[in-house]
Amino acid sequence: MSTGAPLRIVDDATAAATKRQFDLEKAASARLHLDAWAREMERDRRRNAAPVAAELAATALLAGAAGAAAAAVAIARAAATR
Repeated sequence: MSTGAPLRIVDDATAAATKRQFDLEKAASARLHLDAWAREMERDRRRNAAPVAAELAATALLAGAAGAAAAAVAIARAAATR
């Protein structure tokens, strides 16, 4: 883990409560993440540093949750072209 501490087993109730909390926040977290990517790509575009593939990825990101899978593919392709 990022803390460097060893992993430990938690009881089923703690694991279930943690999963519920993650599930409740999943959509909001995904939206924040995609919005951050879009802002970063817009900054790159404004500097004329973004390749066409990154602009396509930004377009996919802005398409919303339905486009999340397409956005992930576009981002992977954009990263591979750098």
